[in-house]
Amino acid sequence: MPTITAETVRELHQDKSTKRICFAPYYEHCNYLKVKPAGNVFVGAVNFPFAQGVKWVFPRRLFRNRNSDKPLDVWYGIKTQEEFELIQDWIHRQGERVYLRDGLSISIALALNFRGLGEQYTEIGALQNAAKYREDRMATERLVEACCKTIVDLPYLNCTKYIAAVPSEVGKPFHLPYQIAGGVAHRLHLNDISHSFSEFAKQKLKDRGIEQKWDDWEATGLMVNRDLSGQDVILVDDLYQSGTTLQFVAMKLQKAGARNVFGLCLVKSLGNTDNKS
Repeated sequence: MPTITAETVRELHQDKSTKRICFAPYYEHCNYLKVKPAGNVFVGAVNFPFAQGVKWVFPRRLFRNRNSDKPLDVWYGIKTQEEFELIQDWIHRQGERVYLRDGLSISIALALNFRGLGEQYTEIGALQNAAKYREDRMATERLVEACCKTIVDLPYLNCTKYIAAVPSEVGKPFHLPYQIAGGVAHRLHLNDISHSFSEFAKQKLKDRGIEQKWDDWEATGLMVNRDLSGQDVILVDDLYQSGTTLQFVAMKLQKAGARNVFGLCLVKSLGNTDNKS
């Protein structure tokens, strides 16, 4: 995993190229798999706007798309109908998952929170809302189940032994990421290290812009009180907006020795920025 710093995160925020891939039928990326015309050397092809994250779990090696003027575009040419069906099945099995481009080795959200601007919640989005704001126990259990399914289904995540929730400040009565990480750890027999972070008090970071939010996190003095040398960690959060929080906490895990941090969020917001841009 590349070293995460304030500078790498700020550069990524300033980069306006695509940072998400979602194969859900209501989303524009569902057409990434193409059938090639008869007589072509390939029966089909798949094109992605970036490789980060996806390349770890896609069933074939992705190559730089030299026919594209976008430097991050990757593709794979499909030579047989059998292989086409394999990749088609892989895309279908991703469901509503959102692959995200950030500083982590892999970042995934189970779904977008809404199907579109002014449209209804996705199923996962409705569950996240009920669990977070009404502390709905049944919704929380269903989210734990969905997270377990994703972890078991995906390479690298299914070999990881440690899980942690993004930390909450002292005195917060309910923190959904703790509930999710604890429930997943119990079901999959993982080591929940959520409470290996130092205690801290923080401002209302959600009311801050991206630049200020990173600085505010730095001011908390957050530390990881555990040696994670050579270990991989699944890092859980409930909502991914700009990715600032997830990347900051991943940086702290990295400084504690973590080899890879795999982000697992319940939902990705439709917008890519925090409450203020």
